[in-house]
Amino acid sequence: MCTVTWRRRPDGYDLLFNRDELLSRAEADPPAEFERDGVRWLAPTDRDAGGTWIAVNECGLTFGLLNGIHVPLEPRDYTTRGRIVAELARNRALAGVRAALDRFDPDPYRPFRLLVVAPDRPALVAEWDRASFRVDVSAEHRRPLVSSSFDESAVGVARRAEYERVTGHPATSPPGRSAAEPGLAELLAFHRSTHGGPSAYTVSMERPDAATRSFTRIHVNRDDARMIYSSGPPARPGPESRLRLARSPLCSSSWSEEGP
Repeated sequence: MCTVTWRRRPDGYDLLFNRDELLSRAEADPPAEFERDGVRWLAPTDRDAGGTWIAVNECGLTFGLLNGIHVPLEPRDYTTRGRIVAELARNRALAGVRAALDRFDPDPYRPFRLLVVAPDRPALVAEWDRASFRVDVSAEHRRPLVSSSFDESAVGVARRAEYERVTGHPATSPPGRSAAEPGLAELLAFHRSTHGGPSAYTVSMERPDAATRSFTRIHVNRDDARMIYSSGPPARPGPESRLRLARSPLCSSSWSEEGP
């Protein structure tokens, strides 16, 4: 259960992520810096299952993991989906992510949606529903991206309507990104929204057994990638953690090239 939005800027992008989780789960560890295969990234850690649901690396790639569509599951041991982000975060370019997804075996995992945002390429969304694995390489128009195990369709409708009300921009518009982008203040207001009273359907979500447990903001520009993380619902945020990674010169030779 999550809600994620992003906005483009001439020198990068901003991405905002509400993580909705059961109250029975432990509070996540705040973001830390990790490294694998010579690539560094920032990510919080899920204390219960390990791994993470969101990360940004030194090449300006952001990876966000959401629950997939709710389907009946056969009884078996599943691999935690939190490993997927850590496996992909070591890629220096979106081309490397696409190649890794071409080789990816989704069978060990429960359904998921994976969002990948790069500085100067359309967003990518990979989806697994236990029947098929699909990769949409032109997913820019799908903002906001919403998942819910409570009432997928109705929650999505409510949050997309709220996105349009708060930002004045269409939700899940036809393919082809408009030149106009929501302002950062508008997206912040959307993620903090409890319009009509906090409930399972509001963006900053609350219900008896679950709530928005954390709010992550990622800001990527030519020089660095920053993560601002707060526990608790964005309508009532807890303490903040702020981390920064300098952009690596190994990632690309220019802002507009794919790099190695």
